[in-house]
Amino acid sequence: MFEQKSNQQVGISNNSINLRSLVSTVAVVVLIGFSSSLLNGCASSNKQQFLRQIASELNESLPIAVNRDTLLENVTPHPDGLVYNYILVNYSSQDLSPSLLANSLYPQVKNRACSNPDIKLFWEKDISLYYSYSGNDNQFVTRFVVSPSDCGY
Repeated sequence: MFEQKSNQQVGISNNSINLRSLVSTVAVVVLIGFSSSLLNGCASSNKQQFLRQIASELNESLPIAVNRDTLLENVTPHPDGLVYNYILVNYSSQDLSPSLLANSLYPQVKNRACSNPDIKLFWEKDISLYYSYSGNDNQFVTRFVVSPSDCGY
């Protein structure tokens, strides 16, 4: 079970996840293999097709280790955005507190997503980004969303 150690670190018994390291790599949305011209061609009438295309292109380069604790397994389309599916490879779902993990990561992920100029194009197209986390047993732990309105769009 996670217990709050500090703003930057969440611990599991004698082990710990350094949130600064985790967030610095996990929060960076992996925008692999598509260009801004793809985003500029997005129309609301074909948004689902567009999201499927982005997910498909991203998945060509996945899975990828984003740090020693986190694997970006795949990206899936969602009715209003994209879901980034992460596995915390060193922790089972039973070792993780869903609310503490989400509450610890969300503010930092939101800050980085909202301030990233590459992601601004998503916000302008009303595309939300979902972050889903599972343990190394592939059991779901938590999920949160950063939406355009969270970033002032």
